[in-house]
Amino acid sequence: MTIRKIHGVTVDADTVDGNDSAALLLPSAFAKLETRDLSAGAGDVAYTGYGFTPRGLIMGWRNAADEVGSLGVAGSDGAGVCVYYDYENSKMLTSDFLFHYQSTSSKYTQAIVKTYDADGFTLTWTKTGTPARTISMIVFAVK
Repeated sequence: MTIRKIHGVTVDADTVDGNDSAALLLPSAFAKLETRDLSAGAGDVAYTGYGFTPRGLIMGWRNAADEVGSLGVAGSDGAGVCVYYDYENSKMLTSDFLFHYQSTSSKYTQAIVKTYDADGFTLTWTKTGTPARTISMIVFAVK
């Protein structure tokens, strides 16, 4: 086994049967369930209680009733990538935001990472139309 650093992350790399494989040694992470009332106004919302300043986020949610959901990842610079199902159940991919919920073509909510803070992070929420739902999001904050 060979230990390598790739973009500052420690990786154990092996060659098995001529195929390269790698096991990523992740830094510690903290998972927490957060909620958001999507009918709330646009603006900044601080999420606290993580106990450290995150260097990245993984955020996901799904609503089984209407089969929509999203999975977003944000790095240390706050830039996000999000995969989501829209209101027509079409799969979408974007690098414009971390979170997306869309109930119709004219009702949707999105969030981007504004800052990583000493005890969590702040998201900037935008909304178009009047999406009305409270959702639960699982957040993995990476230390």
